[in-house]
Amino acid sequence: MRDAGLVSEDGTTAWVPGGGSTSNASSELDGALLGRDVVQPASAAASTDSTSRVREEGPMPQSCTAARPSAIEESPMSRAPQRSASPYVYARSACALILGATAANHALLAFAGAEGEGRHAVFVGVNLSLGALLVLRPKWALLAAIALGVQQLGSHGTDFVRSVRAAGPVDWLSLGVVIFFALLVTLLVAERRTAHTRARLPAAPPRS
Repeated sequence: MRDAGLVSEDGTTAWVPGGGSTSNASSELDGALLGRDVVQPASAAASTDSTSRVREEGPMPQSCTAARPSAIEESPMSRAPQRSASPYVYARSACALILGATAANHALLAFAGAEGEGRHAVFVGVNLSLGALLVLRPKWALLAAIALGVQQLGSHGTDFVRSVRAAGPVDWLSLGVVIFFALLVTLLVAERRTAHTRARLPAAPPRS
């Protein structure tokens, strides 16, 4: 049976009886022990690496996780109020439809050969033109409505007065024409004043 051997105090050499001397025995022993500690499973190494990275970088800020939804919710398009059509737009459109129906009536009378055939043909174009201005160019429609309203007041207004004074039936249609143009002119004037008032108001500050 061989002796285990002796190791010097500095741990560098050892003398083994019958086997000669071995060099650096304690260093090999320490290396074996260190190798046992270094070698670790791959899963444990990955877990340790991720844990150390989280500790160094710290947790993800909450603002980063909520940045994308909040950006969508607070986008300028979502904050912008949707402007609805003005009541004046609906009123002008209704007046344009009435003028279109009146033009169609004049066209039927002109084709039927009624009295004043040329006059009916002219008012087909007049009513259609004013109706188009009410929808497309309301600023230009005011002067046209005033001019046509004065003309209608002279013609249909006179017919209404004559019908009231005469013994026959009252010409309510002529009265309706006069009232229509009076309301149309009032509507266009009110819309223009409202536009001027809004233009003078200070601009609203932008939302933060």
